[in-house]
Amino acid sequence: MNAGVRVLLVSPGSRGRLDGDFGDPHLVALGSYLQARTRARVEVIDLEYERFVAAGDPGRVFSREFSVVGISCYSSLDYLSAFYLGCEIRRRNPAVVLVTGGYHPSARPGDFLPLPGSEL
Repeated sequence: MNAGVRVLLVSPGSRGRLDGDFGDPHLVALGSYLQARTRARVEVIDLEYERFVAAGDPGRVFSREFSVVGISCYSSLDYLSAFYLGCEIRRRNPAVVLVTGGYHPSARPGDFLPLPGSEL
C-alpha cells in the first residue's frame, strides 16, 4: 500500500454482542498488522461502542478520507447490519474499496455480492 492510504476497519455492532461482548480484537489485530507491514494509516471504529462515548462520531464511517473500508461481519447475527452499512457506505462513497470479512462472508460470500451500486 502507498503511504497515506487511509483504511477504516469497522464493526457495525450487534445487539447480540451486548451479552458477553467479544470486543473487536480481530479488527485491532488486522489494523496493527496493516500498519506494521504497510504504510497505510488505519482507524478502527466500533459502532456499538460509539453510542456510549460522548465524543463518539459514528458518521465517520461515511468519510471520503478512507480509500479502503473493511466491515466486520463476525457472525450471521451481524449480517443485516453489515450488509446495509456496506450499501450506505457505497452510496455515499462510490470509489471506496469495500471489503467484508468474518465467519458469515467466509461461509457465504455471495450474500455480499453484488452490492447495490457496485460494478460487480
